[in-house]
Amino acid sequence: MDLKQIFKTANPIIGVVHLLPLPTSPRWGGNLKAVIDRAEQEATALASGGVDGIIVENFFDAPFPKDAVDPAVVSAMSLVVQRLMHLVTLPIGINVLRNDAHSAMAIASCVQAQFIRVNVENGVVAKFSLQEEEMAVFVLQGIESGAGCGLPIAPTQAKALFKRTVDYWQRWLSQCTYKGRWREIVERSALVLKLLTYEPTGAIVAAPTCSLPELIGGERNWDYRYTWIRDASFTVYGLLRIGFTEEAAQFMTWLESRCREPNPDGSLQIMYGIDGRHQLTEEMLDHLEGYQGSSPVRIGNGAYNQLQLDIYGELMDSVYLYNKYGQPISYDLWTHLQKLIDWVCDNWQRRDEGVWEVRGGQQHFVYSKLMCWVALDRGIRLADKRSFPADRNRWLTVRNQIYEEIMEKGWSETRQAFVQHYDTESLDASSLIMSLVFFMSPTDPRMLATLDAINRSPQKGGLVSNSLVYRYNTEQSPDGLKGHEGTFNMCTFWLVEALARAGRTSAQNQVLGIGTGKVLANVESRGKKLSLAN
Repeated sequence: MDLKQIFKTANPIIGVVHLLPLPTSPRWGGNLKAVIDRAEQEATALASGGVDGIIVENFFDAPFPKDAVDPAVVSAMSLVVQRLMHLVTLPIGINVLRNDAHSAMAIASCVQAQFIRVNVENGVVAKFSLQEEEMAVFVLQGIESGAGCGLPIAPTQAKALFKRTVDYWQRWLSQCTYKGRWREIVERSALVLKLLTYEPTGAIVAAPTCSLPELIGGERNWDYRYTWIRDASFTVYGLLRIGFTEEAAQFMTWLESRCREPNPDGSLQIMYGIDGRHQLTEEMLDHLEGYQGSSPVRIGNGAYNQLQLDIYGELMDSVYLYNKYGQPISYDLWTHLQKLIDWVCDNWQRRDEGVWEVRGGQQHFVYSKLMCWVALDRGIRLADKRSFPADRNRWLTVRNQIYEEIMEKGWSETRQAFVQHYDTESLDASSLIMSLVFFMSPTDPRMLATLDAINRSPQKGGLVSNSLVYRYNTEQSPDGLKGHEGTFNMCTFWLVEALARAGRTSAQNQVLGIGTGKVLANVESRGKKLSLAN
């Protein structure tokens, strides 16, 4: 808090009135009047001695029950504080000494003092009230052991820092070129995506969260504080579409650095640390119970060494768009991309863990094949647009092979829809992206049939519940994990865009208009914010 606002001086002298013990309830068996009289005597003596304020201090050694305080304690402390406020013309506060933060804050919130200090054994807690146009300045920082807290920030300096921060974000947001519907929400989404960027390297994290559950009590709790090639590429695409090119350029620098350090077989990892590190070993912190009891708590991510063929499609799509809407890419970057596309030609027929990073075994996932097609398609387009050297004939041949195989093995005559992988009849929401990446027309009969199949309730074989979309049906497509999962915001927005491109605007508006409830799991980037910006 700003000491000058309370005490009229930056270095106040505070007197302390000790209430030990404070007898109010029968178990204390004391005389409250005697305690108050003693407090008044001490306060009068302190006031005449030239102090700038008085703190009433008491220690309660037994914790209160959860969500409850001893009314006798609160009543007694409140009465003492009120009497002293009438007795002396000095700021009167309380200093609550507790062995648990919950009880300390419970007392502090009930006693109406002019200032409050709360001390607990395992942390620092404070509470203060502000009136209109008042401000409080405090600093949260890491310090070396024994270094001390350092000098406080003056209110004028705090105001200047705040103004500089506001000006920066307003200037940054002024670059946004989006002028359509829901502009404010799109801009807020863009701000979140910007906050996911790491300026020193250009990396973009998937989410700032760790081990939030997809469902309360479930085990689907992952650490998303890393840079996924896929998620970062989606983010770059979203930012480019609404006018933000600087972040895309920084990510391209980060991406080129990763291309210079491929795996021994020439491939990329699906994710890296924001500093570019490769090893992201997953650990379980068994001493933590997790969010609302949702264990295990994980740090690191064991999926970092999975094979996920789709990442090359998202990568090449973002590079293609950056070359078109940002800056022309360098020849050096192109030489690395050439090698990656050649690697896709050699490896696209392999099984992998897929976009959803399943832990139940590799499959021929349709989405993975689709994005291999995208990688080749964007590579061919980029080579033609920039006249880059490329093995065009081979790339065209493989691109056509992938297309025909998806149509033959990824389509189910029984379900009249594209399925999750070649050995199942189960649906997958990732099929919705086919028309979005120009693999097929949004009004192609197979695309429309897939839309119809997905846009049904799970009870009727679909993936939509209350207008929100599940990634896949975990009962029909076991993924190696226990329990069920929630709906996935990104898939919902894929459905919205696929419906819009198919001309089904009434269904699109219905999906956008419904859907409330508690949002869990790794907020912004891995879903709604990213998809709305896109």
